Amino acid sequence: MVWRPIAGRISSDDCAGSPDGKWLREPIAGCGLEISRGVSHSRSRAKDDAVPFPAFLLGTLTLAWGYPALAQPADVPASASPPEITVTGRARPAPVLVGPPVFISPMGEPFRSQDALSGAEHWFAQASHDGALTRDEFRADAARFFAMLDTDRDAMIGPDEIDRYETEIAPEVRVLSTYGDASLARADSDGTVKEPPYPTRLGAGRYGYLGMPEPVVYADINFDRAISRQEFEQTADRRFAMLDTNGDGNIAREELPKLGRASGNDDHP
Repeated sequence: MVWRPIAGRISSDDCAGSPDGKWLREPIAGCGLEISRGVSHSRSRAKDDAVPFPAFLLGTLTLAWGYPALAQPADVPASASPPEITVTGRARPAPVLVGPPVFISPMGEPFRSQDALSGAEHWFAQASHDGALTRDEFRADAARFFAMLDTDRDAMIGPDEIDRYETEIAPEVRVLSTYGDASLARADSDGTVKEPPYPTRLGAGRYGYLGMPEPVVYADINFDRAISRQEFEQTADRRFAMLDTNGDGNIAREELPKLGRASGNDDHP
């Protein structure tokens, strides 16, 4: 329906058509009335025969033809951004790993803290980038340490490189006795000393989360006295699964065993 502007009134005769043919009429929806282009013919009609033109319809017609209409509320721009909300308060501090200054990582790398933080916290902070240690981050940390040990770059950690690891890089892993900690020996009421071995963690097991005396050698899956890159990667995946206690693919600080504050303390599983 195309609406036309009109001034004044529309008479009831306009619904039947103009006899002089001067009007171009179009139907008005709902009432059968017609409006014309030009000067309103109804001005010459009697006032009592005139039908008042609804004001709301006039406003609609004038808007359609671009005439000034009643003031409308200003539109809100579609691109307007919602108001910013500022929350004030003190953020909860991130937890830190408690433990001794000396720490042997799950893959065997030693960390010796020179500040108030534990060695375990130094390892975790450098391996993780967002507060949780993912499987990929654990693998990347293992690959970095493997490259450190593989001095001849043959993708293998051979006997000479293992010896260098145990004597120069992490002498803490060396096990002097398979009997364990002699201070744990106990005597019965007759004075007979209990036979060894005495249960305790040995080597690197005294300084880490896993009770492995020599974590690098333990990665030798096929027992050929050398550790390939593939063996080290497979070992990393297994050790990650051991520490990811809830199985969600991330290791949070809260999941890790509790370490004693003194080196060699067995205050953890």
